[in-house]
Amino acid sequence: MPSDILSSGGGAARGGGGGAQHRFSLLHLDEGEDYVADFVGLCKPPCGALPDIYSGAVGGGGVNGKLRGRLRLLSRSLVFDPDDVAVPLLKFPLVAVSRLDATGGVHAAFELVCSR
Repeated sequence: MPSDILSSGGGAARGGGGGAQHRFSLLHLDEGEDYVADFVGLCKPPCGALPDIYSGAVGGGGVNGKLRGRLRLLSRSLVFDPDDVAVPLLKFPLVAVSRLDATGGVHAAFELVCSR
């Protein structure tokens, strides 16, 4: 099974109104899974990770092909909740992660390689 690569990071918290409607809830946790933390960030899904219908969906404030949203760290998975409600939640089980590398640069970022 081929691996997909997810690049995320480079986001910054912003004050003020105009907040996005996030869809994540504690009901998305698997049985026995714990909620750890969440972060504001950008996500650049790999080509083919989302159906073509979502490729141009950047109403939630896309930047250079990246989606703005929140990254939820759970005890058994990572969930990306995009600001654009037309794009589905992306959930990556940690058991399927084969690589998680810091990419450095000006902003804290990482690249995730996941088989599912």
